[in-house]
Amino acid sequence: LGDELAQIGKDMARAEGLLGNPSFVAKAPAQVVQKERDKLAAFAERRTKIEERLAALG
Repeated sequence: LGDELAQIGKDMARAEGLLGNPSFVAKAPAQVVQKERDKLAAFAERRTKIEERLAALG
């Protein structure tokens, strides 16, 4: 779970970097920007679930 959490962190950082770049958001097709936003939301949800499982394990 720890390795998966680390990978999700990297994936989220990448997506946040793209979405935080005004040039990317302005120039990329709307569906590409939305896809990155959707991926970021999915990563956040997965991270929350993994953190909950880790907390339950103690």
